[in-house]
Amino acid sequence: MKLNPQRGVGGGAEGNRTPDLVIANDALSQLSYSPTRGAGLGTGTAERFAQAGVSVKLPFPLASAPRIRDNRPKPGAAQRMILDALFFLVQAGLNLFFWAVILAAVLSLLVGFGVLDTRNRLVWTLSDFFYRVTEPVLRPVRNRLPNLGGIDLSPLVVLLLIQAAMLLVAAIRGYMLRAGIYF
Repeated sequence: MKLNPQRGVGGGAEGNRTPDLVIANDALSQLSYSPTRGAGLGTGTAERFAQAGVSVKLPFPLASAPRIRDNRPKPGAAQRMILDALFFLVQAGLNLFFWAVILAAVLSLLVGFGVLDTRNRLVWTLSDFFYRVTEPVLRPVRNRLPNLGGIDLSPLVVLLLIQAAMLLVAAIRGYMLRAGIYF
């Protein structure tokens, strides 16, 4: 291809590429992942740079040797996998319990306002399940809160405690990562 100063490079779909674009495309097409420095540059590239009147100095070496990854298991990989699984299970359990408390509170409200009837077998089964799952945690909180009449704030307090526990687990994992105990 010959460089046309008025139109860029002849041919192609548009035929009106600027000299800078031509140089960039040419340089990128000539790159290689060869281990020797500069082996990826084709012949005539420097002449094409000079013809376009552009001097290029790259802040990095062209065609540097690629890094080879070591895929062997590192010492302590099994312990890290166990810690990953442990942190995942704790966070997943807290997240599931968070949603169980929300669903129990909503079901309790819907049953209390008469929207859902507990004589329906599905409604009774779901409300009984969520009551049995959440009540062991809600009861002690409810006993410590002041009596506000018909308003039960224990689900709100438990949700805040669950969020605090989730933040604590994330912080413990972060501290372990930074300390090098768990990478």
